[in-house]
Amino acid sequence: MPFTIVKGCTDDGRNQNIGPRLSQAVSGASQIALGGGICYGTAGTLCAFVGIPLIAKGADNLQSAARNKPSVSHLAISGFTKNENTASWANLGLDAAASIYGFARLVPRLSTIGGGTTNTTRLSKPWWGKNHPSYTERAIKQTGRAALTTEIVTNGVSAYNTATSD
Repeated sequence: MPFTIVKGCTDDGRNQNIGPRLSQAVSGASQIALGGGICYGTAGTLCAFVGIPLIAKGADNLQSAARNKPSVSHLAISGFTKNENTASWANLGLDAAASIYGFARLVPRLSTIGGGTTNTTRLSKPWWGKNHPSYTERAIKQTGRAALTTEIVTNGVSAYNTATSD
């Protein structure tokens, strides 16, 4: 029996797992927000390669959670591999890779005065580039506990459901 956080009923009285669907919806929304943040934060330079695919994956997860059907990416992978189990694990890998990238990417270091990057921070960046360690840090250092917990829980629920769906 799959892991159930909250049970609900469909119109015909069958039980369904609302918890994993809610987890998938939250994960999709955070992927959309991250993709939008990448597009905004890089002034569109990484939007085509990173931001838009991340937004598309998040929208795919949201529609999958709302319709309670496999995501488009899952269907595409299962059509390619001809194996539902492989497709489920590959789709989980895509979601996990998006999360890992989001936490590992370099972001501008927060100013010690105020709470965000300031014009003086931008002006005082080293001449050898904005990816220098004195100007950047990993995004996970700026991630709040609630966001980090949400990401870990949603990925954990997805992994548990994939492992027990055999």
